[in-house]
Amino acid sequence: MKILVSWLRDYVRFDLPIEEVAHSLTMAGTEVEKIEKRGFIGKVIVGEIESVREHPNADKLKLVTVDLGSSTVEVVCGAPDLQNGQKVAYAFEGAELFDSHSEDRKKKLKKSNIRGIISRGMICSERELGVGENHDGILVLKEGTKIGTPIGEVIGDTLLELSLTPNRPDCLGVIGVAREISAIHDLEIKVPEISFTEGHKDVASLCSVKIEDPDLCYRYLGAIIEGIKVAPSPKWLQDRLIAIGERPINNVVDVTNYVMFELGQPLHAFDYKNISEQQISVRRAREEESVVTLDGVHRDLNNQTLVIADNKKIIGLAGIMGAENTEVSGGTEDIFLEAATFDSSNNRESSKNLGLSTEATLRFEKGLKSGLAEVAINRAISMILDIAGGTAAKGIIDVNPQDESDKESVLLKKSHIKKVLGIDLDSKSVEKTLKKLGFQLEK
Repeated sequence: MKILVSWLRDYVRFDLPIEEVAHSLTMAGTEVEKIEKRGFIGKVIVGEIESVREHPNADKLKLVTVDLGSSTVEVVCGAPDLQNGQKVAYAFEGAELFDSHSEDRKKKLKKSNIRGIISRGMICSERELGVGENHDGILVLKEGTKIGTPIGEVIGDTLLELSLTPNRPDCLGVIGVAREISAIHDLEIKVPEISFTEGHKDVASLCSVKIEDPDLCYRYLGAIIEGIKVAPSPKWLQDRLIAIGERPINNVVDVTNYVMFELGQPLHAFDYKNISEQQISVRRAREEESVVTLDGVHRDLNNQTLVIADNKKIIGLAGIMGAENTEVSGGTEDIFLEAATFDSSNNRESSKNLGLSTEATLRFEKGLKSGLAEVAINRAISMILDIAGGTAAKGIIDVNPQDESDKESVLLKKSHIKKVLGIDLDSKSVEKTLKKLGFQLEK
């Protein structure tokens, strides 16, 4: 699990050095394998474009004068989006930048002669700074950014790579790790507020859901949002996904991924118009059924694979990956949003048989509580409405055949704590720690 520290700080504020926080997590059982600094590059500072003029010997190149605060410098640049007044990342000679064509992924910037003009230093793109994939243009910083500031103070972030034991699926979400830090360091945790306005159409009038195999699907929730506009996600959302190794796709899919990494609950969005007769069944695959998944691969299924289907076809592998036939794309206007709780053993076995492991299976195979699906679907609805627009149908479809509930009681005796840990803890400390972790207590 990769955790972006700026994302973590949205939920728990800490002023401790990140190395100290990482050590405390490891000592509490959540091992931090790696701390990766991103955007902290020496010899790169904030500059401001003072002027842009044509290169005398090249049609597609420009001569750019950059104000560095204490001096100005002229560089040759081929980016198409150069404008006076832009705050940019300027790299001096000797700066080590990212290079996708180099084996060690780094290159040391040298003075160069470009079509008869000496260029000292350069204006950087996201990719050259290691904070994104965009290399078509320069990274433009916020207007108020102070000239001369080291770039790490502006775009720098830290990535924690965690090695989790199978019994801690709660830490497969950023908020779960935030709870750990909250409990360890006695800090307050702030979870996102979820609120949105529903439309007048009742969701039950727009779609129905049936769980045919309740031994493999314990709970299934569905929501419908009409009139959305599928487009690229906002930059902040794309940046966070890219930072943890995920490829942005579009605003709807990106939100489902964002909420999965935030809360630890996978979700999936279907193109509503491609669901036959607006009826969904959660069932075992039938003999000789197959599906083409979102990765474009044709997959033959056995009768132990749990699928999401409509009246005519399979539209997804439950808890693994959706099908191409209901993919959310640029032409999608209405979506059916899914959040569910699937049997962990079956999910693991199906993933293994298909040779298809995803971020969703990583979570489902460890066993998730059904109450998390309810929180996640509401969080996703709220974010989609904010980012992609549209109107949410009234209510949420909630098929819960086994009356799954998160209200489980665990008996904890002080004598057992001492037996396991070998130390005496006072009741006040125990209660405070459990509350920080989200437990409700009864004596």
